[in-house]
Amino acid sequence: MFKKTQNTTNLMSSQLFLLIIFVVYIVFNVQTPEPLASMIDSTFGYVVIIALFAILAINLNPIVIVVGIFAIYLLFKRSSISTGSLAMTKFLPTENVKSQYLSAFNQFPVTLEEEVVQQMAPLQPGPAMAPKTFLPIMDNLHNASSV
Repeated sequence: MFKKTQNTTNLMSSQLFLLIIFVVYIVFNVQTPEPLASMIDSTFGYVVIIALFAILAINLNPIVIVVGIFAIYLLFKRSSISTGSLAMTKFLPTENVKSQYLSAFNQFPVTLEEEVVQQMAPLQPGPAMAPKTFLPIMDNLHNASSV
């Protein structure tokens, strides 16, 4: 009935090999090396990995695709653990939280000095300043170097 050709058996064996690699990566908790993790844990790295998998997934079995998506998710997570960016996003506060926290410290009551300054009469413009009656001239330097 259905005759397997060399191409289909080769395709099936390569998909099985890829599935085994994904399963080994998932089950044995393989840690990503630091140089590779720093390349993966970037926007460019995310785009490249997802694009390569999308191109590869065109001809893959749906089971291999699902396991591959989970393996890629773990790759991203393990890379962010290796570089430390996961801890930074998890434990460091955002700028909004920091500004709210600091603005709570900057709430002071109006002081007596501020009340007195507000009650003072406004400054009246006075006569314009007279022109200068002197000229700035550098005195003898006595062999000193100029600054």
